[in-house]
Amino acid sequence: MLKEKRQFLRVSKREPCAVCERDDYCTRSTDGTAAICMRVESAQSTKNGGWLHKLSDPLPERTATKEPVRQSDEAQHKMLFKLYKRWYNALDSYRQDELSQHLGVNIESLNQLGVGWDGSAWVFAEKNAAGQMIGINRRLTSGKKVCYPGSRRGLTYSRNWFDGQGPILIVEGASDVLAGLTLGLCVIGRPSNLGGLELLQKLLIPYANQRRIIVIAERDEKDRAKLAHHNHDCQCCLMCWPGQEGARITAER
Repeated sequence: MLKEKRQFLRVSKREPCAVCERDDYCTRSTDGTAAICMRVESAQSTKNGGWLHKLSDPLPERTATKEPVRQSDEAQHKMLFKLYKRWYNALDSYRQDELSQHLGVNIESLNQLGVGWDGSAWVFAEKNAAGQMIGINRRLTSGKKVCYPGSRRGLTYSRNWFDGQGPILIVEGASDVLAGLTLGLCVIGRPSNLGGLELLQKLLIPYANQRRIIVIAERDEKDRAKLAHHNHDCQCCLMCWPGQEGARITAER
């Protein structure tokens, strides 16, 4: 059986998906034994809408590949928006206060970001560069985060994000966006340390010469002794400092 604690990283042009050979959306395990492909199906689906591939098995025929949620993007977006609108209206004051106190953010930041409640989890909209919702990220009361089936990973930002003070801050995750909004800052969230690069480029091109753009790194150093096939003398890489190295790559792009 595959190990549940296997770590996965976003694919890149330098290290594309081993299954579909594309450089976006998919992820690869740090030990090189597995991949989660968003285009090619396998016998094991994943919670983010992709499929888990054990790389020791024969790869499926490339003819089976498909773009994520390509069967009807417009219909998918409408369906997600309809669900999200219902869940947004279902967020009561009790659940607002619970999340506000847990994250240490104010109620206004939840309203600005449009946080909802689906009955068992808080929900956050993830958008493309045009402001269209392309995915829903769920935060369970346990703190675990999962994507709603059929979602594509996108950026997390408020409708009036550019009205915030100071430089444009690129953070990681919805909770960091809420923290920034609570402080009145100009903030955009990416879905992971390397997620949303192309969307960020498209969103920020019009503002590149108007305000300074700063990528904020997660402080998430890993225990090198527990990392297989890793150089213990390494000072920073995607395995031992995924947040810092991911922020560096994001800033470079």
